[in-house]
Amino acid sequence: MKNEFKIAFAEINELLKYFPQKYIDRIPKKLRDFLKENEYVGHKIEIDLTKKLEEQNLSSETKTLLTLIYRDYWATETRKRELDKIFLENDENYEKELKLKFDPDKIFEKNNEKDKDILVEYAKKNNKNKIGKEQFITIIESLKVKLIKQKDKK
Repeated sequence: MKNEFKIAFAEINELLKYFPQKYIDRIPKKLRDFLKENEYVGHKIEIDLTKKLEEQNLSSETKTLLTLIYRDYWATETRKRELDKIFLENDENYEKELKLKFDPDKIFEKNNEKDKDILVEYAKKNNKNKIGKEQFITIIESLKVKLIKQKDKK
């Protein structure tokens, strides 16, 4: 298991020491035991009781786990629906970002003439069948068309 999660488990266990028992009891024992058994034993966390929870120096994994614990075991049904809506919106926004970042149209638009020249030179050096710049551009453009067609089928 990655150290980031072990650290998060240790931070969650430390935080739970400051929660009222009624909240701790809502978390299944099996989950509490799992967190305890898998925590990073050497990790020291200091909770500053003068600061709000969001102001504490916690890892992003800890914040995520705490959000999930809150959603699953402490939140009202109304709040759960609100959180689910937020999670869904976040997922959709993330998917949009990935789509923009890795969109085949955008990737090929970014290839300027210098990039194409470099690729042609590489192809000439590493390919027995030497091709010209125009042939290489034609191949790239046909690959672009194939990618777009595959994208449209999805």
